[in-house]
Amino acid sequence: MPPALAVRLTCQACTRRKVKCDKKSPCTNCVKHGISCVAVERPRWPRGRSGKQAISREQDLSNRVAKLEQIIEDFTHSKRGTEDVSSSRGDTTIPRSGRAPKPPSERVQTTEELFPPQPSVILQSTDTRDDALGSGFANNTTRRERHTENHPELPSEPVRRRILVDIFLRQVDPVLKILHRPSLCAYLLEGKPYLDYAPGHPVPAALASAVFYMASSSLAEDQCLALLAERKETVLARYNDETMTALARVDFLVTNHLTVLQAFVLSLVAARTHDHSRKVWTMLSVALRIAQALSLHMTDPPFPVTPFEREMRRRLWHLIGWLDLEASLNRGSESMMRSAWIQTHSLTNINDDDFGFDSEDPLPAAQSGPTEATLLILFAHGQCALRALDLSHFAEPGITDIHMRQQTVDHFRRTTKELLAGCDPENVPFHWFTSQIQEQISAVLQLIALRPLQRSPTFVPAELPAPQMLALAADILERRQRMFSDPRAQPWCWFELLYFPWHALVVAMTEVCVCTDRWVIDRYWHTLERSYDLFQKQAVGTHYDWLSASMDSLMSNARAARQKVVDSDSTGLQAPSSHIYMDMASLEGPALSESLPSVPDATLAAEELTQLQDQEVSAWAQYGDFTDRFYELHAIFDGGLS
Repeated sequence: MPPALAVRLTCQACTRRKVKCDKKSPCTNCVKHGISCVAVERPRWPRGRSGKQAISREQDLSNRVAKLEQIIEDFTHSKRGTEDVSSSRGDTTIPRSGRAPKPPSERVQTTEELFPPQPSVILQSTDTRDDALGSGFANNTTRRERHTENHPELPSEPVRRRILVDIFLRQVDPVLKILHRPSLCAYLLEGKPYLDYAPGHPVPAALASAVFYMASSSLAEDQCLALLAERKETVLARYNDETMTALARVDFLVTNHLTVLQAFVLSLVAARTHDHSRKVWTMLSVALRIAQALSLHMTDPPFPVTPFEREMRRRLWHLIGWLDLEASLNRGSESMMRSAWIQTHSLTNINDDDFGFDSEDPLPAAQSGPTEATLLILFAHGQCALRALDLSHFAEPGITDIHMRQQTVDHFRRTTKELLAGCDPENVPFHWFTSQIQEQISAVLQLIALRPLQRSPTFVPAELPAPQMLALAADILERRQRMFSDPRAQPWCWFELLYFPWHALVVAMTEVCVCTDRWVIDRYWHTLERSYDLFQKQAVGTHYDWLSASMDSLMSNARAARQKVVDSDSTGLQAPSSHIYMDMASLEGPALSESLPSVPDATLAAEELTQLQDQEVSAWAQYGDFTDRFYELHAIFDGGLS
């Protein structure tokens, strides 16, 4: 008997609201109420069976799920008495932060309602052990992947949440180091109270929802199908709605809880991976204002904080600063934070196991090798340097002298290389990933130092050959493509979605327009074409959409210039001239620093010197014209939408 064909059924939102769905894409009800419409497409269940699966294998799965639910119910009842006692005590206990928990009448949803107090019990069941991450992430070819096209094995909600916690700890927590891993594991995996919150408090429940949302956003589509037996779109919609509801319950806009702000920031990062509208960019400013209301920008807040709270406050503040800077680079807008707000909040290079909620001053001394906080400290150095190179003069004056700008870049390289001393990129994938991020930030800093995002009348660009600038800009694009296509970067590929280096693409295309070295152009042309195609795919319907016209025009000019060089090259492909070309493998280190003085090399002939100066003036003029159009369009676009 051939398998039944999939048909479009009532969407998830209409099913939850129990209203009739017209089954359009999106349906009329979802459009009317402004909510996400998640389509449901599957074969219809046999009529007369109330939707029950009629296959013996599916019946076996149903029996196993029932057994699992019985285990959870028995365990919950066994702990109910002790939890009620501790809950009654917790309602009269003031947490160390000075905020009393809400009384029982105000509790809308408890942690136990979100997930069982001790999901690890699930893994001890003989029937479900290998269905619930018993074999780990390295061997996910277990029963979770044994599903047919029409009847996937759906894990129960407790198992699903346990899977998402493990995903968060592996794919998100190492990059976004704003949560204390031991405390989070004790709460989500062992059923213990979170920090000093009373059992059932809605604030930790909001954090849990944000963790699930962020974990699901870090999954690739095939990963989501293999682990959760659902499409990523469906999973994201579910936990996005849950997180927004949980944040609304705790009044996140006027909160005094650091945990709520942590949950809000995680939800913004999760949304940024799939929502490329202005929403996240706008809401980041809200997160910054909430952080200032909590005095995160103050080195010494006007109220006592424990060593644990101080370190977690600084971590969150640094991440908000990095997201603010990343958002400003994405949109070509001004950053809202000042360098001093980051520089005065130094982080301690220690692991989460080195301190805890009850730790006292002083915290353990910073380690010399890599720790769990190393990448966040790397981001801190990077954003301080980027803010210093910003020429918008919005939050603070930027550095205009080309030599001082180069010194800023060199200082970042020296500092971060010392920070990463002791890394083992050959054997530890996350060490390799951190090293790649350091090299990527270093290259971006170098490019912005030479080709700033903003025009300034007091900035005089360095006289560099077109092949050298083209190599620098294209290397950023090539390095990024190479990094995220490496299997070692698979757990953290979601990080690529937060930012596209359009600035490097613009500089590379403007340099192609003036470069006369066919060897160099052809060396990087495939990278430029691929990056441009990726930009076009990301630009449709996003905040890059309004930039597409200018990018299309620039790419057309670059293609025409390349064709002109090819047509005029009668000698064919040759190695680049040693007089004006810098070795492409030498983009790091002092090579660019040594080329910065405005007096060119005396070995250049007069004709070559004139050609170099003409090319540089032409490239700088084209880049300047583009940035002028860029900010003019940016002002018109934002003004028209506001």
